[in-house]
Amino acid sequence: MAAEVTSAAGSLAGAMGSVALATETELTVRGSVDASDLWFISENMPALRRLDLSEATIAAYKGASLHGATVSAADMVPAGVFAGSGLTSVELPRQGALTVGPNAFAGSALTSLTVPANAVRVAEGAFLGCDALTTVTVSGPAAIGDGAFAASGVTTLTFGAATTAGAKSFHGCTRLATLEGEQQLTAIGADAFAGCTALTDFDFGGALTAIGDGAFRGSGLQAVDLRGCTALTDVGAWAFADLSACTRAAMAPAARLQRGVFFGCPQLSDFTTSDGIEAVPDYAYTGNAAMKGEGLLGRASTIGKYALKGLSGVTAVTLPDNIEYLGDRAMADMTSLRTVNVGAAAVPELGDDVWHGVSQPDVVLYVPAKAIDDYKSAPQWREFDIKDLASGEVTVAIDVARPHLRGRFAGDELQVSVNGLDIDRLSVCNAAGAVLITVEPRTDCVAIATEGLAERVYIIHAALSDGRTASLKLSK
Repeated sequence: MAAEVTSAAGSLAGAMGSVALATETELTVRGSVDASDLWFISENMPALRRLDLSEATIAAYKGASLHGATVSAADMVPAGVFAGSGLTSVELPRQGALTVGPNAFAGSALTSLTVPANAVRVAEGAFLGCDALTTVTVSGPAAIGDGAFAASGVTTLTFGAATTAGAKSFHGCTRLATLEGEQQLTAIGADAFAGCTALTDFDFGGALTAIGDGAFRGSGLQAVDLRGCTALTDVGAWAFADLSACTRAAMAPAARLQRGVFFGCPQLSDFTTSDGIEAVPDYAYTGNAAMKGEGLLGRASTIGKYALKGLSGVTAVTLPDNIEYLGDRAMADMTSLRTVNVGAAAVPELGDDVWHGVSQPDVVLYVPAKAIDDYKSAPQWREFDIKDLASGEVTVAIDVARPHLRGRFAGDELQVSVNGLDIDRLSVCNAAGAVLITVEPRTDCVAIATEGLAERVYIIHAALSDGRTASLKLSK
């Protein structure tokens, strides 16, 4: 029979009466308890496996030292009180603004957990190292503290309301494979999901404002889509580094990227940045041999050191017209590179050995005609085969988010098509970016009359039916 006790705060020991403390496996407590009562349970009921406090409240405590603490706040499960215990189930109080204290259940035998809707915080290390804990539901807005569930056995995690995930909150949860409600997270701390190798999918929601350093480093994510994260302002250093299974990624409209954000993602081939990206940070895409060169740079005026090092599959790259600086070895070891397009009339400044490992004489550098002599006299740039950007000798496809956008001029008729998708909106711009024509064909091909347009070079921008964008440059 399970023991049921009604208690007043500080008097649980006396209320236990004839309960066989040493052998009882289940206990339900109603009424009020304080820290001294919870420590009494922990220290005197070694066989206890199920504890139900759902109809109890936790009163403030002030008195004799309880494992170094002489005070404990109301609605607080004391720090470390059930750490290492044999409890397999606990129902937490459903009244009051509940906080589960630091390391309160760390290393315990819990198998499942529901954090009730009245909880406001799960503190640091509260369930750290609970290897048997497989299912966790955070019903309400309880903030998840640093390392709260780190190195636990959780496989299924559900968020029921908007909340935050602190640093290392689920770090090293190698069995975590199923998430629900994660789109409600408003902030994800440093290393929060790092090392979660079974985690393949994550729904990044519109409420998200920050992703911390290393937040998903070494996880099993297969895709990263931040396009709907309109409130996201910062993506931390190494946030998505070492994603061995990730094949595609898309950035938020205006988030600032920190160094190494996608460092060492060898299968990442489909990448779309945002025009809101003002700088490509150091080591941003280092070593990602599968990247194709499209959609990497946005409107960045600077490219950090080693940012594109080792992108050995890239054959063509277009630098933004506002580019000012490329850092040390930013484009090193791009061994397949054959074309570089630079619209900047002012020769960008270069760090050390920017093109290390690139056979520059075999690469055509297209630059504005008025700047050709400047590029030919500039260190590092002059090693390329330099030609007029508007020469018309080639048609260069740029910044294409796959599937491939194609275009050509048939006399004065511009013909544009894309395989497998419709073009929702298409804009024809001059080389300076001014929009000349806009149409909404909503089909996979379009023909546009361009009589009267005297430009030699045109930039075509297309919004595709799957939400991606693509662009290409054509000479008439």
